[in-house]
Amino acid sequence: MYICPHTFKDGSGKKVTQVYFWVGDDVPVSTVEDASIFVSREARALGGKLVKLQQGKETPEFLQALGGIVIVQRGSGNKFDSLAPHMLCGRRYHGHVVFDEVDFTPASLCSGFPYVVTTSGKCYLWKGKGSGVDELSCARLIGMDFALSGEMEEIEDGHEPASFWDLFDVSSKAVSADHWRLKPNYDKYCSRLFYSDADSKQQIIEISPFSQTDLQPAGIYVLDAFFELYIIVGSRAQSHYASFHNALDFAQEYAIIAAGMEDRPFVPFSTVVLEGIPRDMKSVFRKWRDAESPTVTNVNTGLKRGRSLRVVPLNQALQALSD
Repeated sequence: MYICPHTFKDGSGKKVTQVYFWVGDDVPVSTVEDASIFVSREARALGGKLVKLQQGKETPEFLQALGGIVIVQRGSGNKFDSLAPHMLCGRRYHGHVVFDEVDFTPASLCSGFPYVVTTSGKCYLWKGKGSGVDELSCARLIGMDFALSGEMEEIEDGHEPASFWDLFDVSSKAVSADHWRLKPNYDKYCSRLFYSDADSKQQIIEISPFSQTDLQPAGIYVLDAFFELYIIVGSRAQSHYASFHNALDFAQEYAIIAAGMEDRPFVPFSTVVLEGIPRDMKSVFRKWRDAESPTVTNVNTGLKRGRSLRVVPLNQALQALSD
């Protein structure tokens, strides 16, 4: 947990003070509640408005207060081992650049983003084909702090030397969708999450900012990943016919409108996700845990089968509903 007071001038030139209370995902709820009294007292003493932020849902103002480049690492800050293996994924987020620690495995690499990989004092920059100029610049900047020698080796996506793969204990190499290479060409690239609720007045509700915790097993969602559109059906939402129908209709119309208004290279391909989670969809989220997946998943058995994936193209789903 961290407290960050920030004083700035708003649009009218008025001096404003906000006190940010940032809470990491691994902090117990009871600990947060115990600290809330102290945090509220500090905010009053500073004469600022208290703003509570959860990891992965930082506001643009908070990111700006920290200088526009933010690194979120796992574990406790006082136990950080600079020589231990670490991998950070960098991406644009609300006009700034954030780096989130991910699992130290090739499976975490996605061609849409740059990754700073460090181990035993050595530092590497894996440059995904879809990395933006600002994302790469920030990755080089923070890489200088992680490389004990001050030097960082840059690795091109698709042209990795054997020595790079030797850093990992596994031999498998994940492959990303080809569309990620188009990402730097589109300034309007972004991702959005919508919740379909037939019982509400709005029917379709946008969730912003969003994270994996917003995906509940009892809900149906539409994820705009810019080049693709996913209709996500929670494991306990398969009987919500009206919300499902609304999500399909919305996705069909939204894909066409978004492609035209944002000058996308093509109308996003829309997929209904019924079981498992597509790999490239996970990469849209800053943090993803398979154990908290909202869809139906197959638990490993003695047959050593992994999680299955069951997806249906949007046009087939619409056809099935009309029959």
